[in-house]
Amino acid sequence: MHGILLDADYVIALAFDNESTYPKALKISRDIKNIPQAILIPVLYEIATVTSRKFGHDLACRLTKSICELDIERIAVDNLETKILELFYSQRKKSTSMFDCANLVAAKHYGFKIASFDNFYPKDILL
Repeated sequence: MHGILLDADYVIALAFDNESTYPKALKISRDIKNIPQAILIPVLYEIATVTSRKFGHDLACRLTKSICELDIERIAVDNLETKILELFYSQRKKSTSMFDCANLVAAKHYGFKIASFDNFYPKDILL
């Protein structure tokens, strides 16, 4: 394993203890403490958007700033755009997330596991 790719649902759950998945996020954070972590830049945008909607813009700004200050790699996905779009186009379920498609393609490309609670990801890629 080359590291852990952080999904928005995991990060938001870890940041807000009133989220139902907070206890699971806390356990995962302890388990991956010494493993290199990364986040896709578009997922950082997703975190900001979701946090702004759910908790307010000030908290969204503080959360994204704190993520940027962490020792985690931020990854652009320009080089994976074609594969991400192909995966998105191949899906048939309503409300398919382009961000999830991006995470899945990047995880496979870079050899990451994904910290997430989303059922979209195959079991062998989830932590």
